[in-house]
Amino acid sequence: MYILFIILHYVIGILLLLVTGFRKINAVVLGLAFPLGLGTATAVVFLMDVMHIHLNLWSVTGGHIVVVGILYFIAQQKMKLTWSELWRIRSFAISLSEWPFLIVITALVLISAWRCIYVPVTPYDAIQGIDLLAKYAVQEGHINSSMFTDMQPYLSTQPYYAPFCALSQIIYRLGGLPFGKIWLSFMFISFVVVFYCQLRDSLHPILAGILTLTLIAIPEMYAYTFMLQTDYSNAIFVTLGIIILYQYLQEKQQANFRIACLLLGFSVWTRSETIAFILLTAVLLFFYSFKSNMKPVLKDTGLLLIPGFVAFAAWNLFYLPVVLHYSPESYFKFGFWDMTRLGILLKGIWALLSNSFYWGYILHFFIFILAINLLIFRDTRNVFLLFWIIGLIAGFLILLYHLQLGLGANINYTFRRGLFKLFPVVLFYIGTSRVIQYLSEKIQRFESAHITT
Repeated sequence: MYILFIILHYVIGILLLLVTGFRKINAVVLGLAFPLGLGTATAVVFLMDVMHIHLNLWSVTGGHIVVVGILYFIAQQKMKLTWSELWRIRSFAISLSEWPFLIVITALVLISAWRCIYVPVTPYDAIQGIDLLAKYAVQEGHINSSMFTDMQPYLSTQPYYAPFCALSQIIYRLGGLPFGKIWLSFMFISFVVVFYCQLRDSLHPILAGILTLTLIAIPEMYAYTFMLQTDYSNAIFVTLGIIILYQYLQEKQQANFRIACLLLGFSVWTRSETIAFILLTAVLLFFYSFKSNMKPVLKDTGLLLIPGFVAFAAWNLFYLPVVLHYSPESYFKFGFWDMTRLGILLKGIWALLSNSFYWGYILHFFIFILAINLLIFRDTRNVFLLFWIIGLIAGFLILLYHLQLGLGANINYTFRRGLFKLFPVVLFYIGTSRVIQYLSEKIQRFESAHITT
């Protein structure tokens, strides 16, 4: 049955793209479909639980089918695209220069998928939280299970994390998978497909392949493609949301904006603190888009915030306090100044950012490209991405400064995993920089001059 769930999640995602009028090449449609479909499916399972519908294989499957029916009806009524028209959208052929990269990328993806299918859940946070919640929910038919009473003395904050990953586990454990993690592999594949296709749209395939392979091979991030944690899924939603939002700013297609809003909303559904970075994105969108007429800019800024705030409120302001009777303890303290603490944070953040053991030499290459891009080419076309990168680091510095937990834990765990949101956008910035675009043009001219067809 898990195969049926995979198909249904693709169908739900494609229908969402139809409803929004999203028009991209086929591979991008498929790449975006699964994250959107799974995110929507988890929201439906959550609503079923709130409505006291018993969660089992048949009720969850029925919920999926109802959503498919509703979205199909809306797609037909709005006359966005028909299925046949969707697959007539411009596509591309795979060139010879792409095959080496595709083979290596496929090998890395298959290794990760194999570990998702055959290796049990091992991270402590998942064993004590995400997966434990899912196991009890599958057995008892609702999220608010006896786990929260029988195991109360042994529980920490892990079961109360934003519910996307736990709900995904519920769906795929109901589908018959012993460890449930296969959805993480499809999220990973979708991420790679969209990232590669968006770069290949404007770059030579060799450069797009190098950047995509670099993304996959980031040592710390690759390990999380088969570890059941919230961080990698969160990074996928954030990165795809920022990429599609950047496309909207370049092309001004409203469908791109709607999809970006949904993706960023689902990022809050995976980790609640991401709401702070959605606010950052909204502020950047406002200042980047503002010209003379403030009304449409304010409208876009407000719309960008709505899905994230809905996701945040549904879990943190409703389900946790009302259903689970859980009030998270606040570890934040404001209104103080501590230069020693700030100095330790700055030193630790730089040490982690520049740690080649975790991230390779991406940061060093980024600084090199950034300097050439701004000082020689004076390129500001992708300045939105640059400000978002700077804003993310500054946002983490502010959060960690006020978070009253051990500084070592703040930097080595919270910030380290938070960087999963940073480095994919850094690589996308590199790929959209004038430096790399210029190099791509040189390679294409060389091919045109020396390679005959």
